[in-house]
Amino acid sequence: MELDRAEQNRRIRILAALALLAGAYVLVCEFTEFRIPCVFHEITGLDCPGCGTTRMCMHLLHLEFGAAFRDNPAAFLTAPFLLYLAGCTAAGYAGVRIPDRAARVNTGIAIVLIAVFLVFGVLRNLI
Repeated sequence: MELDRAEQNRRIRILAALALLAGAYVLVCEFTEFRIPCVFHEITGLDCPGCGTTRMCMHLLHLEFGAAFRDNPAAFLTAPFLLYLAGCTAAGYAGVRIPDRAARVNTGIAIVLIAVFLVFGVLRNLI
């Protein structure tokens, strides 16, 4: 699907706004105790696969790798793949054509990551 220039610019502005919003959330987390609570944890008392990700990211910003790993080992170890997929998704949304072969690889990575996080989500509550 080919985007016209105006639509591509609109989507790039949306992505930039989302990046600014994420940056604002990081600043709020850095200078206050406010965090977005995990609804799954609030309802069940169990940790979801993403619980600890905000703390992990904050520790990474301070280059505290051991603490980041302890907060969420699965997210820590898969972060490069998650960032890659997020970048590909953002690029595709902005109108950059992703080759078919790369799209198939991305789908495979996403399936493996889903499986990893499902297994991690179960194991972290059993151990």
